[in-house]
Formats: sequence, C-alpha cells, structure tokens
Amino acid sequence: MFCPICGEKLKDLNQRFCKYCGSEIKITSEAPKQQITPRDTEIPVRPLKPVEIGRPGTYSKRCLSNAIISLVVIIPGLMLSFITVIVAAAPEVFYKPQGKIIRWSMITVIHLCGLMFGMFSVVNCGKAGKSEPVNTVNTVGSVFGIIGSVLNAILMVLASIILLNNIAS
Repeated sequence: MFCPICGEKLKDLNQRFCKYCGSEIKITSEAPKQQITPRDTEIPVRPLKPVEIGRPGTYSKRCLSNAIISLVVIIPGLMLSFITVIVAAAPEVFYKPQGKIIRWSMITVIHLCGLMFGMFSVVNCGKAGKSEPVNTVNTVGSVFGIIGSVLNAILMVLASIILLNNIAS
C-alpha cells in the first residue's frame, strides 16, 4: 500500500499516519480512482481507402480467361483417361502395352498444362487486385482459377501414379 499524498510505500497496512509526510491514511475498501484525461480516451483513427468499383482491366480479363482454360483442359484429360481405361479392358489384339505408357504420359502433360493455366489465373488475379478496381470478373476468375488448379493438380498426381505403376510393371 502507498501513501496517497507522497506516494511512499507503507510498511504496515494498519498504520494511520505516513512516517514520511505525516498525512493521515484512510483505509477504504475501494481502489483509488485514476483521473482519466481526454488524451487517454482518444483512439487513433486511420482514414479508410475507398473501395473503387469499376470495369475490369486487362489483368482481370486474363485472370478469367486463364481460369476458364484451366477448367476446360480437364475435359480432354478425363476423356483420354476414360479411353485408356476402356482400351486396357479390350483384348490383346487392340491393346499394346507401350501405348498405355504414352497415353498416361499425355494425360499427365495435359493436366500439367491445366495446372499452369490455373496458376497464371491466380497470379493475374493478384495483380488485378493491386492495380484495378474491384470487379466481378476478377472475383469469378480467382475462384475458377483456384478450382482449376486444385482439380488439375489432383488429376495430374493420379495420372503420374498410374504412369509410374505402368512403367514399373
């Protein structure tokens, strides 16, 4: 406990007078109240940057077009995968083991290209976010680019695993 007048530390909690300044010590159950100055209550406020909504720029358009290409590339990759699986079930007359390795290699490359277009889409969306006003083309391109990247990555890994399995056997 401290003296309310001089601020010196009191040795005994039951003491009635401060031995440094001689002032009377009143023991209260409440904690001493601090005086709050207006400066203590001020909160610094930063001005917000206004959100500009406008027409899509070149980065937004590139973002959306790359995202669409990334999603479209999935279709031929899946079709070639389906054909490869169906041909594998055919009799030996129609099936050559070397063709299967070539087809799975092509499927892997197709999905790699789709993954690259998806990543280009995400990069262009980031550039558009920094230099262009907010627009729906950029938002849609960003979402489609991420979906295309993820799907192509999954399908590329699966095709690579099947390719390595075919090479090993």
